[in-house]
Amino acid sequence: LWIIYIAAGAPVTVTGHRGHRLDIRCAYESGYESNPKYFCKGECIFGSRNIVVKSGSPAEDQRFSLTDNTTARVFTVTITDLRTEDAGQYWCGVERTLTDDYSEILLLVKHDNKTTAISTTSPFTATLSYFSKTEPHPQSSSITITERKETITDQHNSSAGQVIFLFLSLFSFNMHYVWMMSVI
Repeated sequence: LWIIYIAAGAPVTVTGHRGHRLDIRCAYESGYESNPKYFCKGECIFGSRNIVVKSGSPAEDQRFSLTDNTTARVFTVTITDLRTEDAGQYWCGVERTLTDDYSEILLLVKHDNKTTAISTTSPFTATLSYFSKTEPHPQSSSITITERKETITDQHNSSAGQVIFLFLSLFSFNMHYVWMMSVI
Protein backbone atom coordinates (compact mmCIF):
# COMPACT_ATOMS: atom_id res chain seq x y z
CA LEU A 1 0.00 0.00 0.00
CA TRP A 2 1.45 3.33 -1.07
CA ILE A 3 0.02 6.66 0.09
CA ILE A 4 1.11 9.82 -1.70
CA TYR A 5 0.04 13.30 -0.56
CA ILE A 6 -0.27 15.93 -3.30
CA ALA A 7 -0.70 19.68 -2.85
CA ALA A 8 -1.08 22.28 -5.59
CA GLY A 9 2.17 23.41 -7.16
CA ALA A 10 4.91 21.79 -9.21
CA PRO A 11 4.32 18.40 -10.86
CA VAL A 12 4.84 15.47 -8.52
CA THR A 13 6.27 12.14 -9.67
CA VAL A 14 4.58 9.18 -8.02
CA THR A 15 5.87 5.62 -8.27
CA GLY A 16 3.60 2.64 -7.69
CA HIS A 17 4.18 -1.08 -8.07
CA ARG A 18 2.37 -3.20 -10.62
CA GLY A 19 -0.34 -5.31 -8.98
CA HIS A 20 -0.37 -3.21 -5.80
CA ARG A 21 -2.72 -0.56 -4.45
CA LEU A 22 -1.86 3.13 -4.65
CA ASP A 23 -3.55 5.99 -2.74
CA ILE A 24 -3.00 9.52 -4.05
CA ARG A 25 -4.19 12.28 -1.71
CA CYS A 26 -4.93 15.66 -3.27
CA ALA A 27 -5.30 18.72 -1.03
CA TYR A 28 -7.52 21.67 -1.91
CA GLU A 29 -8.23 25.15 -0.51
CA SER A 30 -10.85 26.09 2.04
CA GLY A 31 -14.17 27.09 0.51
CA TYR A 32 -14.23 24.29 -2.09
CA GLU A 33 -15.42 21.46 0.15
CA SER A 34 -18.72 21.08 -1.74
CA ASN A 35 -17.21 21.44 -5.24
CA PRO A 36 -16.87 18.31 -7.42
CA LYS A 37 -13.41 16.73 -7.47
CA TYR A 38 -11.96 14.57 -10.24
CA PHE A 39 -8.89 12.75 -11.44
CA CYS A 40 -8.13 12.93 -15.16
CA LYS A 41 -5.46 11.35 -17.36
CA GLY A 42 -3.39 13.06 -20.05
CA GLU A 43 -4.08 16.65 -21.06
CA CYS A 44 -6.90 17.84 -18.83
CA ILE A 45 -8.29 20.65 -20.99
CA PHE A 46 -11.88 21.81 -20.57
CA GLY A 47 -14.07 20.06 -23.11
CA SER A 48 -11.65 17.22 -23.81
CA ARG A 49 -10.96 15.80 -20.38
CA ASN A 50 -10.34 12.11 -19.89
CA ILE A 51 -11.84 11.93 -16.40
CA VAL A 52 -10.91 8.60 -14.84
CA VAL A 53 -12.99 9.12 -11.70
CA LYS A 54 -15.15 11.95 -10.32
CA SER A 55 -16.71 12.53 -6.90
CA GLY A 56 -20.32 11.38 -6.73
CA SER A 57 -19.96 9.11 -9.77
CA PRO A 58 -18.71 5.54 -10.11
CA ALA A 59 -15.63 5.14 -12.29
CA GLU A 60 -15.81 3.22 -15.57
CA ASP A 61 -12.74 1.29 -14.45
CA GLN A 62 -13.69 -0.11 -11.04
CA ARG A 63 -10.03 -0.14 -9.95
CA PHE A 64 -10.26 3.65 -9.54
CA SER A 65 -12.20 5.30 -6.72
CA LEU A 66 -12.37 8.79 -5.21
CA THR A 67 -13.27 9.71 -1.64
CA ASP A 68 -13.44 13.26 -0.30
CA ASN A 69 -12.57 14.16 3.29
CA THR A 70 -14.07 17.67 3.45
CA THR A 71 -12.93 18.19 7.06
CA ALA A 72 -9.27 17.71 6.10
CA ARG A 73 -9.85 19.25 2.61
CA VAL A 74 -8.21 16.25 0.96
CA PHE A 75 -9.62 13.90 -1.64
CA THR A 76 -8.07 10.48 -2.13
CA VAL A 77 -7.83 8.64 -5.42
CA THR A 78 -7.28 4.92 -4.93
CA ILE A 79 -6.02 2.68 -7.71
CA THR A 80 -6.14 -1.05 -7.00
CA ASP A 81 -4.28 -3.68 -9.01
CA LEU A 82 -1.96 -1.08 -10.58
CA ARG A 83 -1.12 -1.88 -14.22
CA THR A 84 1.63 -0.85 -16.61
CA GLU A 85 -0.87 1.05 -18.77
CA ASP A 86 -1.84 3.19 -15.75
CA ALA A 87 1.48 5.04 -16.04
CA GLY A 88 1.36 8.59 -17.37
CA GLN A 89 0.30 12.15 -16.65
CA TYR A 90 -2.69 12.74 -14.36
CA TRP A 91 -4.35 15.76 -12.78
CA CYS A 92 -6.12 16.16 -9.45
CA GLY A 93 -8.89 18.62 -10.27
CA VAL A 94 -11.39 20.71 -8.30
CA GLU A 95 -14.23 22.28 -10.30
CA ARG A 96 -14.50 26.05 -9.81
CA THR A 97 -16.62 28.76 -11.42
CA LEU A 98 -14.06 30.26 -13.83
CA THR A 99 -11.12 27.87 -14.02
CA ASP A 100 -10.60 24.59 -12.26
CA ASP A 101 -7.80 24.09 -9.76
CA TYR A 102 -5.28 21.45 -10.88
CA SER A 103 -2.34 19.54 -9.43
CA GLU A 104 -0.20 17.58 -11.89
CA ILE A 105 0.95 14.04 -11.17
CA LEU A 106 3.33 11.90 -13.21
CA LEU A 107 2.63 8.25 -12.38
CA LEU A 108 5.35 5.66 -12.92
CA VAL A 109 4.57 1.96 -12.56
CA LYS A 110 7.40 -0.22 -11.39
CA HIS A 111 7.59 -3.95 -12.07
CA ASP A 112 8.59 -6.08 -9.09
CA ASN A 113 11.23 -8.57 -10.19
CA LYS A 114 10.52 -11.51 -8.00
CA THR A 115 12.32 -14.79 -8.17
CA THR A 116 11.04 -18.16 -7.21
CA ALA A 117 12.94 -20.50 -4.94
CA ILE A 118 15.50 -22.63 -6.72
CA SER A 119 16.23 -25.87 -4.94
CA THR A 120 18.14 -28.84 -6.28
CA THR A 121 18.92 -31.91 -4.25
CA SER A 122 20.70 -33.83 -6.99
CA PRO A 123 24.28 -32.89 -7.89
CA PHE A 124 25.03 -30.71 -10.89
CA THR A 125 27.84 -31.99 -13.11
CA ALA A 126 29.77 -30.12 -15.77
CA THR A 127 32.41 -31.78 -17.92
CA LEU A 128 35.04 -29.98 -19.97
CA SER A 129 37.24 -31.89 -22.37
CA TYR A 130 40.59 -30.57 -23.52
CA PHE A 131 42.49 -31.93 -26.50
CA SER A 132 46.04 -31.05 -27.48
CA LYS A 133 47.78 -32.08 -30.70
CA THR A 134 51.29 -31.27 -29.62
CA GLU A 135 53.74 -33.52 -31.39
CA PRO A 136 55.02 -36.09 -30.76
CA HIS A 137 52.63 -36.97 -27.85
CA PRO A 138 48.94 -35.95 -28.35
CA GLN A 139 47.14 -35.45 -25.03
CA SER A 140 43.55 -35.62 -23.93
CA SER A 141 42.14 -34.81 -20.53
CA SER A 142 38.72 -34.41 -19.02
CA ILE A 143 37.73 -32.35 -15.99
CA THR A 144 34.51 -33.05 -14.15
CA ILE A 145 33.17 -30.67 -11.54
CA THR A 146 30.32 -31.71 -9.33
CA GLU A 147 28.62 -29.23 -7.07
CA ARG A 148 25.42 -29.06 -5.08
CA LYS A 149 23.25 -25.96 -5.46
CA GLU A 150 21.70 -24.42 -2.39
CA THR A 151 18.22 -22.98 -2.14
CA ILE A 152 17.98 -19.36 -3.27
CA THR A 153 14.89 -17.45 -2.17
CA ASP A 154 14.39 -13.74 -2.73
CA GLN A 155 11.23 -11.62 -2.59
CA HIS A 156 12.83 -8.82 -4.57
CA ASN A 157 15.32 -8.43 -7.39
CA SER A 158 18.01 -11.09 -6.96
CA SER A 159 19.87 -10.73 -10.25
CA ALA A 160 22.96 -9.32 -8.50
CA GLY A 161 23.11 -12.36 -6.20
CA GLN A 162 22.67 -14.70 -9.15
CA VAL A 163 25.45 -12.96 -11.08
CA ILE A 164 27.81 -13.20 -8.09
CA PHE A 165 26.92 -16.89 -7.60
CA LEU A 166 27.52 -17.59 -11.30
CA PHE A 167 30.78 -15.59 -11.28
CA LEU A 168 32.13 -17.48 -8.26
CA SER A 169 31.12 -20.83 -9.77
CA LEU A 170 32.84 -20.01 -13.07
CA PHE A 171 35.89 -18.59 -11.26
CA SER A 172 36.37 -21.76 -9.20
CA PHE A 173 35.82 -23.87 -12.35
CA ASN A 174 38.39 -21.78 -14.24
CA MET A 175 40.97 -22.00 -11.43
CA HIS A 176 40.51 -25.77 -11.23
CA TYR A 177 40.89 -26.02 -15.01
CA VAL A 178 44.10 -23.93 -15.00
CA TRP A 179 45.51 -26.06 -12.19
CA MET A 180 44.65 -29.28 -14.06
CA MET A 181 46.28 -27.98 -17.24
CA SER A 182 49.46 -27.11 -15.37
CA VAL A 183 49.62 -30.63 -13.94
CA ILE A 184 49.19 -32.32 -17.33
